[in-house]
Amino acid sequence: MSLVTVGSSDVAAILGISPWSSPWSAWGRLVGLTERYTSADTPAQARGRMMEAAIGARFAELYGVELQGGPPIGEPGVIGPEPWMHCRPDFWILPRGREALVEVKTAKKFTEEWGPPGSDVFPVHYTVQCAWQMAVCDARITYLAAFAMFTDEFRVYPLRRDLDVERGIVDYVRDWYQRHVVTGDPPPVDGSSACSSLLAGRIAELPRADLRQATDDELMLIDRYRVAGVRRDIAEATRALTRQQIAESIGAADGLTDGGSRLVSLRRGTSRSGNPQFTLNLDKT
Repeated sequence: MSLVTVGSSDVAAILGISPWSSPWSAWGRLVGLTERYTSADTPAQARGRMMEAAIGARFAELYGVELQGGPPIGEPGVIGPEPWMHCRPDFWILPRGREALVEVKTAKKFTEEWGPPGSDVFPVHYTVQCAWQMAVCDARITYLAAFAMFTDEFRVYPLRRDLDVERGIVDYVRDWYQRHVVTGDPPPVDGSSACSSLLAGRIAELPRADLRQATDDELMLIDRYRVAGVRRDIAEATRALTRQQIAESIGAADGLTDGGSRLVSLRRGTSRSGNPQFTLNLDKT
C-alpha cells in the first residue's frame, strides 16, 4: 500500500481556514472514506483549469520568463523533505526550476482580502498553500498570479519563503497527520456536510440499542442545539422583516448606492403563477 501524502490543497483544510473544506473533510479524503480526486470538476474548478494556461502565459509575457507546468493530477506529485509531504505547483520558472514557483488563482473580483499588486497580502488559505509548496520544493519564492474576471484585472503577489512560518505550518500538519491519518483516530466532528455524511455511515454500522440517560456533556450539547435553533429562527424572522422594509423603502428605484458604490439592487419579476415578485440583492463588498 502506497504512503498517503498531504498535498498543498489539504493544508488549509487541516488548519481549519479553508472556505471550501474542513479538517474532517480532509481526513475523510486522506484515509479513503471519500474520493480524494474526482474526474468531474465543479464549475469553479473547470473555470480555473481553463484559465490557468492563459494566466501563466500572461505572467511569462510580463516578466520575460519561461514557465514549465507542474505535475497534473493523475501523475506523481513532488515529494518533500518528509515522505508524507507532496505538492503540485502550477508552474516552475525556468531555468531556476523549483527554486521559483508560480501559483495561478482566479476570483470574481478582488476583495479586501487581497492587498495591492506587488504585496504579499492575499487570502490566507492561499498563503499557506504557497508556503507548503515552497517547503516541499525547497523554493525561495512563489509568485501568485491572480485574475479577477468581473474587473478584468491581473495582479501578481510575490511571497518569499519564511522559515519560521513554514516550520509552524509543517509541525502542526505533521502532528495532525500522525494522530489522525497514521493512527486513524478521527479529528473532532465539525459542521461540514462531509462530516455529516461520513458520520451517518459510521452510525449506521453500529448495533441498535435502547434509550439511555443522557450524560451531563450530552445535556449541555442538547441545550446548545436548542439555543442555536431559537437564534436561527429569530435571525430568519428578522432577516425576512428587514428585507420587506428595505424593499418598501426603495420603492420605484432600481436600488441604493452609497458614495457611488452600489449597496443593493431591487429586481422585479413575475412568479410562475403570474403574481408579481421581487428579489433583493446586496452587494457583498
